[in-house]
Amino acid sequence: MGHTPWWIPSKDSPPEVREFVRQTRRCLDGLFGPSAKTTDRKMAGCNTPSAASDAYLRYVKAYEAQITPKHSNLQARFEHFLVLNGASDLKPNVAGVDLRYRDGTRGTILAEIKPCELANARYAIRTAMGQLLDYRQRAKENMSLLIVLEKKPNEEDQLLAISNGFGIAYPITGKFELFWPGFQALA
Repeated sequence: MGHTPWWIPSKDSPPEVREFVRQTRRCLDGLFGPSAKTTDRKMAGCNTPSAASDAYLRYVKAYEAQITPKHSNLQARFEHFLVLNGASDLKPNVAGVDLRYRDGTRGTILAEIKPCELANARYAIRTAMGQLLDYRQRAKENMSLLIVLEKKPNEEDQLLAISNGFGIAYPITGKFELFWPGFQALA
């Protein structure tokens, strides 16, 4: 409160300090450096950053939030499960899609990983549905769409996904249960 942020150099600062601050601000704004934002649509098949693998703190104007590696951990557990159960051609974090893989029965599957609690599972499902539809449209081919949750959703929330053509999966005692429209659980 009432202090000057570090990124505003004084008017009598040496030119190299002002240049350093300018470059740092460009980097933080995503205009410079390895994470620079691009609007190049040709990048659609390139790798995208994966979720956090270690916890870290993120400061936001009004509060502090701790970012945990729940997403990364859930995705790693699901990938391990898939490998053990015969899935092939696993491609994590490509073109915004959390996981793309091939299944002997369903063909290519796009999976969206959503760590959640029971209280926000419906929101996670709704968000994943929109993301998966967007990914499938950009892929320009018909693929099965799967939502992977951290917790078993209640029946109504699970029905939201299943009745709209989405598969749903969640961990149960060291493995995952998968439900697809019109099929029983696959474990």
